[in-house]
Amino acid sequence: MKHFETFESNRWIWRINLVLQVILVIALFGIVNYIGMNVYVRYDLTRNRAFSLSPETIAYIRELPAPVSFIVTITPDAEDENLRQAYRDVRGILREFEYISRENPAGHIRVEMLNVYAQRVRAESLGIDQPNVVVVESGGRRRTVFLDELYRTRNLARSQFQGEKVFASALLDVTSRERPVLYFLQGHGEMRLSDVDPLRGISQLDASLKGRIYETRELDLASTRRIPEDASMVIILSPQTPILPAEQEILREYLSAGNGRLLVAIDPGREHGLDDLFYDWGILADDVVAIETDPNYRDPGGDLRVRRMAPHPITQVLIDNQIPVLMGFARSVRADPGRPLDDALEVTELLATS
Repeated sequence: MKHFETFESNRWIWRINLVLQVILVIALFGIVNYIGMNVYVRYDLTRNRAFSLSPETIAYIRELPAPVSFIVTITPDAEDENLRQAYRDVRGILREFEYISRENPAGHIRVEMLNVYAQRVRAESLGIDQPNVVVVESGGRRRTVFLDELYRTRNLARSQFQGEKVFASALLDVTSRERPVLYFLQGHGEMRLSDVDPLRGISQLDASLKGRIYETRELDLASTRRIPEDASMVIILSPQTPILPAEQEILREYLSAGNGRLLVAIDPGREHGLDDLFYDWGILADDVVAIETDPNYRDPGGDLRVRRMAPHPITQVLIDNQIPVLMGFARSVRADPGRPLDDALEVTELLATS
């Protein structure tokens, strides 16, 4: 009798264990599916993080106002290896665009791979008959991106894939009526957009901004007497002579009445003429040179290697990736301790020496 009871007891224990195992498997399956559906983690394992998007592109995709379609007519089975590589590059970067857009239901990005020869009916319905292009479309607006736009070349050979900035620019073309316009002040010896001089030229900056959805223009307040209404920001880079009082007043009006944005970079030892404007905003630009005594915060060439950064949307990507800021001959800028008391005015120091 005891043997029978022991057998029955063991059988019940076995059944209970079996049920518990089934429940555990079902629960585990449910957890895995929940994580798969709700938690998205991606890693870019390519060399040089080729498919990692910049913060600007990610922010713009998350704010897209309308759905966007990318139709890729490059095929993976082309005889030309350059075309096959282009297919891989384009597919990789657009997967990231599509993935980021999942966070924005109003502006979801859809990517379609289309063979214009094998899928003639579909191609005709889309009005696309050209192979080896990427067509970007939204709300009836269309932009065609050609292969030669996607690569930088050197010595007639491809040197770098630049799909992110080209596709980001195309996104702006089809979803926005206007590009943000950046005005670079001129008339006081400032750096010029068209200048290729290695020391004072900013032609590369100009090309980079244009590739990142911005439009750049030069502005001479002595002739215009006003800041254009479409100005998203006014930038003053290294003026060699003082800004005139009348021009300073135009800038003051732009900042206060127009809720404008101003970026100023001034050299040590130069009169800039903006002291009164800086005072209004609680800023002191001392005419001194910033010197770093800690060798860990200096570049071998003598440049400042700034590592101390305050958390802020402007600096967060640098903090997250532990990227220092290199500066040459730098001037000290700080909050004015005697600035007027104004609860609406907040001065944030973003970078500091050791």
